[in-house]
Amino acid sequence: MTEAAPERSTGEWFDSLAEVGWRPGLERMGPLMELLGSPQDRYRTVHVVGTNGKTSTTLYGAALLGAAGMSAGSHTSPHLTDWTERIRVSGEPIGAAAWGAALEKVRPVVDQVEARMPDHGSLSQFEVATAAGFVALADAGVEAAMIEAGMGGRLDSTNVISSETTVLTSIGLDHTEWLGETELEIAGEKLAVLRPDTRLVVGPLREEVRDLAVRTAADRGCELVEVGDPGPGPAAPEGQYARIDFALALAATEPLTGPMDEASRRLALDRAGVRGRLEVTGSDPPVVFDVAHNRDGIRAVVEALGEVIGDRQLAVVFGCLSDRDPVQLLEPLVTRTAALFACQAPDLVGSRARTGLPAEAIAAAARELGMEAEPLPEPVDALAAAVSAAAAFDGAVLVCGSHGLVASLSALQP
Repeated sequence: MTEAAPERSTGEWFDSLAEVGWRPGLERMGPLMELLGSPQDRYRTVHVVGTNGKTSTTLYGAALLGAAGMSAGSHTSPHLTDWTERIRVSGEPIGAAAWGAALEKVRPVVDQVEARMPDHGSLSQFEVATAAGFVALADAGVEAAMIEAGMGGRLDSTNVISSETTVLTSIGLDHTEWLGETELEIAGEKLAVLRPDTRLVVGPLREEVRDLAVRTAADRGCELVEVGDPGPGPAAPEGQYARIDFALALAATEPLTGPMDEASRRLALDRAGVRGRLEVTGSDPPVVFDVAHNRDGIRAVVEALGEVIGDRQLAVVFGCLSDRDPVQLLEPLVTRTAALFACQAPDLVGSRARTGLPAEAIAAAARELGMEAEPLPEPVDALAAAVSAAAAFDGAVLVCGSHGLVASLSALQP
């Protein structure tokens, strides 16, 4: 008689979902949340959508809620080093025990949904993680939570919340294979999460996208709030794009917190824990980490660097995923870059298709743009070479192009 295979632990089960990847649609997510008792409805929510700036805005918003005395949580993606980073309560990741407990509640319900809906396929890892995150926030008893959309909005797994405010941070051409070929199409997918008779907060948008936001808000009876860069100040982060993210968070949370004084805003900045966004380590030379991974995001980083490192030239460590156009991504870096060290970014967890682009391909793209480029496949080797080069010409190091690249290298910095 054949001995039955031992049952997988919940952690092993969750890891086994990795290759399912992202699958649009709420056909599975809606029933899953209903069977779990709709934990996402036990606290007030703000939904953050957009191309760039979502995670920063989400974390700033949660910190502002906390600074106002509320029990606040956040739900972000992707993580840099650990799944527990995605769910924070009072600014801190929930920890392995709470994450495991949430998965334990979700696991049997996943089996029920899949048994009842065999034609809809298995739930993806992102769907399961999103559900577990909503459960963990409810179990922690938060009063309010900032929820970042994963991809798009209309068909994203997070679009099961009854958000009081929707934030549209920015619109750019990213994930076009899923969201549309134009900025208007992408904006439409993201604005689809806006609930009637709520609020829409938007950052700076191109004219036609702004017009769509105005029409969408009017059609759904929503208040529209537009914010821009408030300028440098003692209660604002460095860098234009970071200040806009903070301003978005302020506008999004004000109905919950009331007006925030300067001391409270500064407290929120101290507690926000925004990693991998204009994150500076070291001083000789300074090393700047930023997870920007599309053209608009990298352009925003370049524009913000002056406030962080002055006019120093850059030794860039760059790696991106294989579904990216490296020429497009590198173009904003041309004028600030003295030397580029191309490496192969770590593969995106949970996807066979989204592997790191080879270093040679990135270096070739850089040379097309007239940049001096050296391929060093291992990220740690590329960082060491960039630090040496920047020290020689009194410059600074910038690491960007991929979440995985930033995660792998920032963990090595003191």
